[in-house]
Amino acid sequence: MATSGVVTITQTADGLIRGAARLLHLYQTGEGIPPEKFNDALSALNEMMREWQTQGVGIWTKEDIALFPQKDSQYYALGPSGDNATFTPYGTELAADAAAAAGTITVDDDDDITNGDYIGVELDTGFMQYTTVDGVPSANVVTLTDVLTGAASENNTVVNYTTKIVRPIDIDRDNVRYRNNSGDEQPILLWPRQRFFAINQRSQASAAPSVGFFQPRLTNSRLYIWPPLSDVDGRIMFSALMPIETFVNRSDTPDLPDEWMSCIRWNLAKEWGAENRNAVPSAVYAWVISEAEKKLKMLNNFDSGHRSMVLRRKSRDRYYDNYNR
Repeated sequence: MATSGVVTITQTADGLIRGAARLLHLYQTGEGIPPEKFNDALSALNEMMREWQTQGVGIWTKEDIALFPQKDSQYYALGPSGDNATFTPYGTELAADAAAAAGTITVDDDDDITNGDYIGVELDTGFMQYTTVDGVPSANVVTLTDVLTGAASENNTVVNYTTKIVRPIDIDRDNVRYRNNSGDEQPILLWPRQRFFAINQRSQASAAPSVGFFQPRLTNSRLYIWPPLSDVDGRIMFSALMPIETFVNRSDTPDLPDEWMSCIRWNLAKEWGAENRNAVPSAVYAWVISEAEKKLKMLNNFDSGHRSMVLRRKSRDRYYDNYNR
C-alpha cells in the first residue's frame, strides 16, 4: 500500500472550533454554529493562546533579532513603532562623501537594499540618521526619502532592513550580546530593575554595553543598556519570544506546529465549555477537562527544547557542579 507522502495537517480556526463543539456535544458534524457563538469561541481561542505564552508555550516563536544602536541612547523601544530592531539586518558603507542636504548616497553594495526599506546613515557627528529608501537603487546609488541633516564621510556605516519587529513578549536573558563591526561579541547581562536603576552616571557612553534591563510594555517593550554606546558601528543581538499570531478569520491556520492541533481543540473545548455549562452534560465536561489537562502537560514537555545537562562529581562530603564552575 502506498503512503500519502503528506507530513502536514491542514487545520483552520473553523475546524478547531467545530472540533471543540463536537467534543462538548454542543453541535454535530454538518450542523451550523450561530455566528455569535462562533465569535465567542474565537475569542476564547485567542485568549487561551495568549495565556499559554505566559507559561512559556511557543519555543518555535523564538527569533534572533538585531537592534541597530544609536549613539548615547540609554534605552530602545522594541515594537512596531519603536526603534530599529529587525529579524533581517543588512549593512554596508558609504563609497563616497555625502554632503548635508544630499538626497542620494553612494554605497559599496546595494544588493540587499530595496525600495521602501528603512535605512540608516552614520553622520560625521557620530549619530545615525534614519529615513527610508525612495525607489529602486541603481548602480549603488540610493535615493533617500529625507535629505541628510549633516555631512557623512566615505566609509561611514550604512544599515537597512525591511520590517520592524512586533512587541516581544520576553527576551532570552542568557543570549543578549553586543557585536562590534569586527564580528566580536560581548555578553550583556540583564539585571533586575532595582539593581539596574541603582547605577550611577547611566549617561556616560562607552565602546560596548555590559549590562541591561528588559521592560515589557503594551505597545513597545524597552531594552535599557549600560553604558550607552559611543558609536553606531555595531549591533545589539538577542533572542526573543514573539507573540503567536491571532486568529482573525475562519480560514486562518494556527501559528503552531501540527503536534499542537489536538491539544488546542481539547483545551478550547475546556474554555468554551465553561461558558456553556447549562448546555454541556457534567460528565462530558469533566471528561474534557481531564483529557485537556493531560494533553497540555504532554505537549509542554514536548515544547521544552533541549535542557542543560549537569555533571557532578563527589569529593568527600562535597559535590562540585561542573556546569556552573
